[in-house]
Amino acid sequence: MTGSRLFLLLLGLVALLALLILSRFHPLVHLFLGIWVPLPILLVGWRLGAGAAVFLALAGVAALWGLYPLQVIFLELLGPGYPLAFGLLLVLGTSRGWPLSAALMITVLVLGFISLGLFLGQALVSQGSLAELWSGKSQEVAALAARMLKETGISLPDPQVLGIPLGSFQELIRQIFPALTLINLALTAWLNTLVARWLVITFGGEVPGEPFSRWACPEWLIFVFLVAGFGLLIPWAWVRQASLNFLLLGGLLYFFQGLAVLAHLLQHFKVPRGLRGVGYILAFLNPIIFLVMVIGLLDLWLDFRGLQSSRQA
Repeated sequence: MTGSRLFLLLLGLVALLALLILSRFHPLVHLFLGIWVPLPILLVGWRLGAGAAVFLALAGVAALWGLYPLQVIFLELLGPGYPLAFGLLLVLGTSRGWPLSAALMITVLVLGFISLGLFLGQALVSQGSLAELWSGKSQEVAALAARMLKETGISLPDPQVLGIPLGSFQELIRQIFPALTLINLALTAWLNTLVARWLVITFGGEVPGEPFSRWACPEWLIFVFLVAGFGLLIPWAWVRQASLNFLLLGGLLYFFQGLAVLAHLLQHFKVPRGLRGVGYILAFLNPIIFLVMVIGLLDLWLDFRGLQSSRQA
């Protein structure tokens, strides 16, 4: 290994360990730093190969072994080991020639099934019912979210989703806990991939897959989205709850597509990079986030980026 490659590997190792250590001291610090744990693995893996990514992931596991109790590492559904798996799975997928969008979706689905398996295993070990464990986990997430909102000076949101009363903030979290788990996984993978692509390209490297500005949801997803919307009108509680979770997941995917349209327009009109960054930040704010999602939906018919004509050609 040349000196520059060794330096890059050591730099990635230092960055990974720093993120793991700093993100454990406070929930807010974990929120802002913990999600970037996959970034060093992606950067090093895409520049040096899958073997270097495996080395960093193993180093991260060794660090977690000393930083957290084993119960947290192996049993917590949103535990600190998930970001390490993100980076490693994405690098391994793209190294096998998978399209980046496919590697992202497969990574999220694999970790979602792992979360489900850990959830069922924890219920079996604790000898409690799935309903009790579900309520306990959702209450932990709700308490953590309420604490972080309070410390940042943000009031708790009104527990109304599409006009459906859900009783309390805790009850809302319990209802949408499966969707929240997958949304957390998807956002972590998506943000790290975007930043890693930008950094690699900025420093003259090559990254797999098409640029994000050309990303689009599969066309059949609109039918799932519409069925989930109509499911909210059905009086059976379990159907409404399942529909709400599918609706949130579909909304996230169309939000991603809306952001891709926004990225295409900003690039097309040659907007300065600083203003582009401000635009991306504003896209995550309420109510602009819903406008971006609507743009993603309309892109199916209006084809703002001309993807359909380019694919036909």
